[in-house]
Amino acid sequence: MAKVIKRQWVTASGEQKEAWIVRYYKDGKQHIETCRNKKEAEAARNRIGGEIDNRTHTPRSLSITVSEAADRWLAASAAAGLEATTVDFYKSHVAYHIKPMIGGMKLADLTPATVGEFESKLANDGRSPVMIGKVIVSLGSLLAEAISDGLLTRNVVSERSRSKGRRKHVAKRLKAKVVAGENMPTPQEMAAIITAAKPRWRTLFITASLTGMRSSELRGLRWEDVDLKESTITVRQRADKNGTLGKPKTDAGARTISIGPKLCMALKEWKLQSGGSELVFPSDGNRVLSLSTIVRLGLIPAVLRAGLKDKDGKARYTGMHDIRHFHASLCINPPSRGGLGMTAKEVQERLGHSSIMMTMDVYGHLFPRSDDSGAMAAAEAALLG
Repeated sequence: MAKVIKRQWVTASGEQKEAWIVRYYKDGKQHIETCRNKKEAEAARNRIGGEIDNRTHTPRSLSITVSEAADRWLAASAAAGLEATTVDFYKSHVAYHIKPMIGGMKLADLTPATVGEFESKLANDGRSPVMIGKVIVSLGSLLAEAISDGLLTRNVVSERSRSKGRRKHVAKRLKAKVVAGENMPTPQEMAAIITAAKPRWRTLFITASLTGMRSSELRGLRWEDVDLKESTITVRQRADKNGTLGKPKTDAGARTISIGPKLCMALKEWKLQSGGSELVFPSDGNRVLSLSTIVRLGLIPAVLRAGLKDKDGKARYTGMHDIRHFHASLCINPPSRGGLGMTAKEVQERLGHSSIMMTMDVYGHLFPRSDDSGAMAAAEAALLG
């Protein structure tokens, strides 16, 4: 049982000193936590006692700092073979957000409340809500790694996120809807972009718009994964930002996508023109094409030639993900509007999302609603006659 003890002593110069400590035993060993006053010591005693009862306590004297835990997490992430892009994101979160603000704290001092204070500091320092969310996710992964190493017994980020009300609030605040004509092309605009694209890029944009493949998947696509007889493309690998080929980002990313006759014909013609490379869309030197090259030399010039400009005369669409959004809308729209009328589950599988929640968070608003008034009229008639 944790006890609060008042300690008094006299310094060599004759000055009277006092401190309040919490003394307790865990796993047969004595531990001491020093506090500034009696009130703080009593609060610490109650906290420590509760954590010991719940088996979630880590003695502060045995705890490493957040900065030290972050270094261990980054090393483990690299050793696990995560993509260089992912590890780089983690490093930036640690270097620019986590270490400067809470790097000196002991892991044992972290609580759900301190995580909330960290979020507030990030916001007050100008970080966007999206960035704050990503940094907090990284902090949670950092703590999970410390738990797996036996350095910690609780993940306070997970504890904080369990609040349903808060989770809904954050999701609503961060949720960004994609809108045709704003952050994804309309069908007419997509057709104009394809028409305006130079032959070097046209087939790539047709493939992107009719499959919804990620740019990394397009850059890593091999001819052996394109079956023109069966009219399918199978995603088996992707290219990271450094051009390194590897497995899809998630298990759901490995998938087979059905394609239509016009895309098959475009790919047949492109195969004859492209010179027999193993990759479907290689660089001029038959190496992995970079995303910046696609955007800088292919997409933006095509968008501008198609006359799709903002009020400042710049290209309205500047990312390959805009085309992926377009494909999602194509899958969702009913056939009467030129779409495929797919269900949410079918869209999830075609896009390679890891969960249907991700699909609905981004594209849920695009799914057509049933005729509520008509359905209600039918229900009333069935009940009341």
